[in-house]
Amino acid sequence: MGDRTWVTGRLPDRSGTRAYTVLIRAPDDPERRPRPKGGQEDRTPHHTLAKMDRKAIRRAILKNLGYKQTKTLNRIGVELWDKTADILFCSQVEEVMWELVEEGILAFTMEAPVLFKRVTGERRGKKRR
Repeated sequence: MGDRTWVTGRLPDRSGTRAYTVLIRAPDDPERRPRPKGGQEDRTPHHTLAKMDRKAIRRAILKNLGYKQTKTLNRIGVELWDKTADILFCSQVEEVMWELVEEGILAFTMEAPVLFKRVTGERRGKKRR
C-alpha cells in the first residue's frame, strides 16, 4: 500500500460519495464467520449497534488497534463484532472512530482503503507522560 498520508485531529471531507470511501476493504481484511443454517443470528444488527455503550465501543477499538497496527474499519468491525464496514457505516461505531480521530488519538489515511492507527505518544495534541 506504499507511502500514505496520515491525518489526525480533523475529519476528512465526507460529503456525497466521499462518505463511502471508508467502506472500501483491504485485500487482507478477514471475512465474517459463516452464517448458521437458517440465516444470521442477529437479524437487526443496526439496532444492536445502536444499543451498544459508546464507552465500551471506544475501549474495544483502542484495545483492538494496538500501536503501530493499521486496520480498515471493516477489519476492526469483523474482528470485534463480526460486522463488516457496510453494517458499521453511519452507526455509532463509525461515529466513535471519527471522534477518536478528532481527538488526535487515531490517525487515518486519505487514500483508499482508508486505514486507521493509534497515534503513538500523542493524545489531544499533547505528549503523553
